[in-house]
Amino acid sequence: YVWLSGFGGFHFYYTYQFGGDPNNRRTTYNYYFPPSYWLGPTGMDVAVSRMGSMEVMDDGRGLGSAHATVTGGYACRVYLDAAEGAGTFTVKDLPDGGTTTCPIWPKQAVDMNDDIYVVATVNGGTHAFWTKSTDEGTTWLPWDSTMGGVPLSLAVNYVGSGRESWGSSHNTTWTMLATSNGPINAVVCWETDGSAWYFDTVWAASATDSVLPWFWTSVVYDNDAYAHVVFDVQDSASTGGGAQQSGWRSQIWHWNQTNHQISAVDGGMGWYFTNPGPGYNHGTVSEPQIAIDRTTGDLYCTWTYADSADVAANGYINEDIWGARSTDNGATWIEHHNITNSPSPGAAAGSCDSDRWQTLANETVGDTLVLFYMNDKDAGSAVFGDLTAYT
Repeated sequence: YVWLSGFGGFHFYYTYQFGGDPNNRRTTYNYYFPPSYWLGPTGMDVAVSRMGSMEVMDDGRGLGSAHATVTGGYACRVYLDAAEGAGTFTVKDLPDGGTTTCPIWPKQAVDMNDDIYVVATVNGGTHAFWTKSTDEGTTWLPWDSTMGGVPLSLAVNYVGSGRESWGSSHNTTWTMLATSNGPINAVVCWETDGSAWYFDTVWAASATDSVLPWFWTSVVYDNDAYAHVVFDVQDSASTGGGAQQSGWRSQIWHWNQTNHQISAVDGGMGWYFTNPGPGYNHGTVSEPQIAIDRTTGDLYCTWTYADSADVAANGYINEDIWGARSTDNGATWIEHHNITNSPSPGAAAGSCDSDRWQTLANETVGDTLVLFYMNDKDAGSAVFGDLTAYT
């Protein structure tokens, strides 16, 4: 994840596994302040911890999240820095840590009052849960499985194929949750003004529709405080090659909150089956991210693309990161461009250039997009990495 502070700094968040041992995985942070200051890789937690997400407090302090493996189960946590870019994090546990039913895979948002909202899910369960802190993580509301009376079972769990995305603007916090195997096949969302929750449906498949929403979502508010959502849909009528749902033809869609209009973002470039595929959880296009230029109001979307002409020696497709721009509030998307453009057909493990696991800062810096991604040297990387052949 990459987040920008309001003071010119860049916050980076990722997990790092060292020594080839999954028990040595840590949540890791870095910070950059132009033109030349780097904090350097900094652990947020000494415990074995799994990916959460990143946010920034109003004063620029980084706020990470993760779930850690502890005796008796898991601990869902946030990590608050002492000052912007300091790298001195205080661990703040959320409720019910240390049990096997503790919600995990946390995603957090911060509103303009510095209230912290967290959504998390129980591994193998059927509900998502949310909580809130008004004192920088010292105390939390009990986990709640409904928002505004709507069950969060619509979210399913992260591992099972739900993914939560947060976006914030003004004094409003937004959450969107997507599922392809829950009670409905839909992308759904909640919005709050700090006191009440409002529920909406971004897009729902019909009972006979073979085009279903999948794993990836992203959201940003425009200058009029309306939300714009980008999400991934995949054709379930047939499969491509590779791992789970890998190589299925897919599209990136955009939703405008003002008129509920759906538009296609990727220009149809992903609407084909491919065998081999790009790897676990990735269709032909995936990982959409959305950002806005506050000066012009233009929207930008980036995504990963699996080009069937770029197949590595291990039989997986190397991916590139593409992008497009909208000058009309998301109605149409233009200037489709290969951003990383790093083909490596036939490359052996350890020599691939597969660009993926990207996150786009939700606002531009002037006219510049800020993109953080992994250059995967072993095409087809799974959720926990597939670098065993790379030394």
